[in-house]
Amino acid sequence: MSLYNYCKIVASVWPTISKETILAKILHQIDIFRLKLNTMYDDVNKRYVESIQKMDSSKTIMLDIKWPEIKIRNDHDFIAKKWDKFFLRYTEWYEDEEWTIFLDYKEIYDIPKWTILKIQDENLEIEIVENKDWQVKWKFLGEWLISATKEIFFENYVPKVYFLSKKDQKDIIWSVNNWIRVISPANVRIPQDVKTLRTFLDDNWWKGCKIIAKIHTVEAINNIDDILDNSDGIMIDTLLGNVLPVKEIEDTKDKIIRLANEKWKPVIFVTRIYDPVSKNKPTEETIKEIEKHIKKWIDAISIPEETLAVDYAMESVGDLYKVIVDCQEKVDLKFRFKDLKWLRKNEITDYIIYNAYQISKEFDIKVIICPTETGYTPARLSSLKPTIPIISFTKNNDTYRFLNLLRGVKGYKIATWFTYDNIKRIWKEIIRFMNKWDMSLDVKVLMVHSTISENTPGMINGIEIYRFKDL
Repeated sequence: MSLYNYCKIVASVWPTISKETILAKILHQIDIFRLKLNTMYDDVNKRYVESIQKMDSSKTIMLDIKWPEIKIRNDHDFIAKKWDKFFLRYTEWYEDEEWTIFLDYKEIYDIPKWTILKIQDENLEIEIVENKDWQVKWKFLGEWLISATKEIFFENYVPKVYFLSKKDQKDIIWSVNNWIRVISPANVRIPQDVKTLRTFLDDNWWKGCKIIAKIHTVEAINNIDDILDNSDGIMIDTLLGNVLPVKEIEDTKDKIIRLANEKWKPVIFVTRIYDPVSKNKPTEETIKEIEKHIKKWIDAISIPEETLAVDYAMESVGDLYKVIVDCQEKVDLKFRFKDLKWLRKNEITDYIIYNAYQISKEFDIKVIICPTETGYTPARLSSLKPTIPIISFTKNNDTYRFLNLLRGVKGYKIATWFTYDNIKRIWKEIIRFMNKWDMSLDVKVLMVHSTISENTPGMINGIEIYRFKDL
């Protein structure tokens, strides 16, 4: 099982990896592709989606709804020195004027005095010292070259941006019509945002779509408990570093990951394996950072597009895959009954799942088999982080796409006419294939079936243990 990567890899769809010759070399290492529709034309995106699905139809493609960016709209870069003061003005287009910074944010006069602003990827803070008479004065707290296209973030101020714009709705419709069933909204701030998206999907008969809420605002962090309750998982974005003081970043990440684990929800963590500026290979410090988060039991690691928009995109994916496989052998964690938050309406179901996890530890089980309709059982089981593979069978296409997001889960789509006996017949060959045909006949395999509604014909609601030779 040494080549079985439990922590999944997410890669942004980008021209450098979307050519079939490149995809063929790295496709087996990538589990999920992130697609941002604002980066390319629809026909180009459709071609990329078709290429991925043609080469491997089992891959999951996730729509990444972009956060409404607030950007600097000056014509040229400029140098700002400590204590310099600039006027701040709104514009829809690029403009240039001495001692003036232009932003594409209409509500600039709503920003309170003493608000701290940060610039994307820059170690620089700006302070609002005056906001009156249609003029906002900024005071720079350092000397820096300010890029004309950088994104602006606010500390202790929530900008007035709207969730699920008309463009977002159009993008979702395009995506679902192209068989994309996982949506990741970036501008989630409150639980109602997730509910709004869920209602939009349900109203359009897309109830099976999964929602992975991206967390990178202070408001989202403050509401993380309820956001987790209403979403199917979360993504911790690198932009979190732009809205939090440096000393709070790691503690906040740890809190979010721990809470997601307690609530049985998958966590995707965004990180850079390569530095897009220096173009250096991953340092020992970078590898340790990735290992640290794998040990905190995240479900997947996402490589951002700036890392893939360069010549070493293949190396980025390959090096991350190697780090994951090497690191997972060193980690083991035992969840206790009291560590988890239980849903009263699914108490019996969750109890069966938890006992399957415990039995897999105590009886030296090597593989867990998990038939599912909604994805509930493998998702809950995966969140307990067993150190053995979970093989899950489903007849539902939406569930099949979701399984790729779950740590340690390998999903298989089966025909609607498949019975329990049919599934049992293919277990053996799949397990052999995963182990390169090297499997002892006395190895134990566990099957768990724990349905929320009525029982599946021919299956018990519980746990079965088989020896490999008896399958």
